[in-house]
Amino acid sequence: MNKKTYLSLLLWLFSVCVIAQTANKQTPDLAFNHQYDSYFQTAYANYPNIPRGLLEAIAYTNTRIYHLSPTPEHSSCMGLPAYYGVMGLVENGKGWFRNNLLSAAQTAHVDANLMKQSPEANILAFADYIDELIQQNNATAANPLALAQVIRLVSELPYNETHVANDFAMNSHLYSVFYFLNNTNFQEAYELPKYQFNLKQIFGDNYGMVTANQLDLTQEFVHNTTPNTPQLQQLACSMPTGPKEYTAAVTFDAPDPANYSNITIAPYTIAIHDVEGTYASCISWFNNPAAVVSAHYVMRSFDGQVTQMVCHRNRAYHVAAENSYAVGIEHEGFVAQGEVWYTNAMYQSSANLCKFIASDLGINKLQTYDGPPISGLSPMSHTCTKIKGHQMFPNNSHSDPGPGWDWPRFYKLINDVMPTPTVSTATSGTVYDSGGAAANYTDEERSTWRIQPTGGASAITLNFTAWTVENAYDYLWIYDGTNENGALIGKYSATSPGTLTAYSGAIFMEFRSDCATNQAGWAANYTSTTAAAA
Repeated sequence: MNKKTYLSLLLWLFSVCVIAQTANKQTPDLAFNHQYDSYFQTAYANYPNIPRGLLEAIAYTNTRIYHLSPTPEHSSCMGLPAYYGVMGLVENGKGWFRNNLLSAAQTAHVDANLMKQSPEANILAFADYIDELIQQNNATAANPLALAQVIRLVSELPYNETHVANDFAMNSHLYSVFYFLNNTNFQEAYELPKYQFNLKQIFGDNYGMVTANQLDLTQEFVHNTTPNTPQLQQLACSMPTGPKEYTAAVTFDAPDPANYSNITIAPYTIAIHDVEGTYASCISWFNNPAAVVSAHYVMRSFDGQVTQMVCHRNRAYHVAAENSYAVGIEHEGFVAQGEVWYTNAMYQSSANLCKFIASDLGINKLQTYDGPPISGLSPMSHTCTKIKGHQMFPNNSHSDPGPGWDWPRFYKLINDVMPTPTVSTATSGTVYDSGGAAANYTDEERSTWRIQPTGGASAITLNFTAWTVENAYDYLWIYDGTNENGALIGKYSATSPGTLTAYSGAIFMEFRSDCATNQAGWAANYTSTTAAAA
C-alpha cells in the first residue's frame, strides 16, 4: 500500500467504530465445473502430500476451473498480465507479478508452452510445484499457517515476507482459497474433506477486513438503516488517504500515485469493466507504478466485496480519452466465462454502488443501458446512456464486460423502485401512453399501467389500435399479472403488439423512452371475460 500500511489503515478503521455487516445475505452462487476432475485426482494420487481440494480451491479462485487461453480481443483493459490454464498461471508478470507458470514448468521439468496449451499438463505441473513447497514448509491441513505460506509462495502476486501481514491484495487472495475450502457446497461438489479451517487464527487482526461484505463507519457517515441503501458521506474524499466515499467499500486502498491524477474532474458517466483477472490481482496491479492504470472501485465476485481505489472527483485511468468523464468499476472475472463470475451478490453490490455514485454525482439512473448483451465494441453517445460497459465508451478498444453481463437485470437493480401504475378497474376500456389520446409520450420516461377489472376476470384481451414508437430506443413490456413479476408476454418497439390475451386476471405494462425523439405513442382497447360460476 502507498503512504500507510494495510495494518495502520485497519487500526484507523476500527478506531472510528467499524461495524462489519452482511451486504447480501444470499448464499453465494457458486457454479461448479467438473471437466477436469480426473486430472485433479491424478495429481492427488501422484502427490499425496497435497491436501485434497487445495488444487481445486486455487483453481477456482483464479479461473473458476476453466482453462484460460487468452486472446488479444479479450486482453485486460488495464494491461494486466495474461493468465494461462486451469490454474491461472502467469508467464510474463511484466516486472510486477511473479512468473509462477515458469516456476512450475522449471520445477516439474515440463515445457511452459505445453502448460499453456494442455489442461492436464497445467494441473499436474502445478501440483509438482506446490508439492515441493509443501514438503519444504511441512504444510498439512492440520497446520493451516504453513499451508497459508505455501499458497502465498505459489501465487503470482508480489511477495515480501516482511510485509505479508499488511498486504491486502495477498490476504484477499489467501482468504478466497480458504473460503472455498471451508464452503460446504464446494466440499460436496468436489468430494472434499469437511474442512473447518479457523480463519481467525490464519488472518489474525486482518480477519475482519478480508471477510467483511460491508464496513459501516457510523461515526464518520450519515447512517441509513434502509436495507441496500447506500450511505451518504459527511466528509470529502481525498487522495491518497481517503476517507472512502462509499461506506459499503471494505477499505480505501490508493493506487500508486503514477496511476491516477489529483486533478479535480466532474464525471457524469459510470464505466462497468471486468478485470480479466482476480479481485486480488487487480488491487495489486493498481499499486504497480509502471501500470499507469486504475479504476475507482474493484469488486469481488462471490460476495460483492468492494474496495475503493480513487475518489470520484479524481481522474482514474480506465477509459483512455474518456477518463475525465467516468467513474470506473472493475469486476473480478474474465469475459470468456462471464456468466460464472457475474454472481447474484456481485450484481446487487454493483447496482448498490452505482446508485450511490449516481446520487453523489447527479447521474440519471434511467440512463442505464438496458439492451441485449453485447459482444465486441458498441460505442454509444454519453447523451442518453451514462451507465454502461467499457465496450460502449467511444474511443476505446476493449470489449468488457462482454456478452455475459445481464444489462436488463442490472437496469432493474439500479432502478429498483417501479413507478406507481395508472390503474384501470373497469371491465373494458381504452388505455393510452402518457401523452393521452392527442399528445406524444415524453423523453426519459418510465411509466407503468395495470389493468385489473374489479371483481376479477378470467381473461383480458388487449388490442392495440395505434402504435408509433421510436424503434430500438423506446420499448413497452407487457406482463400477464399484476406487476413485472408476472409472465412476460412480450417486449415491443418496432412492431405493434397487435392483439394479445392474459389469463391471470390482470395485465401489467411498463414503458421506457430514451432521452430524445419522443413520438405519438400508442392506444389499446381492452375487454375482459369472467368465468361462469360453477
